Amino acid sequence: MTHILLFCTAEEATKLVSELMNVEKDKDYWQPYYLAESRHGPTEGKEFREKLGEGETFANDFIGASLDECGAFELEQLKNSILDNRVVLLDARSAQDKTVTMGYYVNGGEAHMLAPGQKAREWYAFRVHYTKIL
Repeated sequence: MTHILLFCTAEEATKLVSELMNVEKDKDYWQPYYLAESRHGPTEGKEFREKLGEGETFANDFIGASLDECGAFELEQLKNSILDNRVVLLDARSAQDKTVTMGYYVNGGEAHMLAPGQKAREWYAFRVHYTKIL
């Protein structure tokens, strides 16, 4: 199963990170995440975190980051086969309505599925409720 990189791009959304990451596996909308904390990736010998304890804090180099910035970090990390071409961003709006920005990267092999005007090798954003990410 692949993991999606999770980015928190607004200070007010930090409380939602643990809620999203700690959804029980038996829920219909469970999705494993890796938390992106540092723009340098995980420190050597460590992995991305998959869970946060209640009230646990985390480092966050992505406050104010755009989808393109988070996406560039994701593409850098793709050498790790458990990631895919999706990212989830928790932003200021996420803190209000529990929707997230889901970014999807269309690579060259999927170009036949693009809508008119869309291009391969670009990130496309969708706003969805966090329970709709599968």
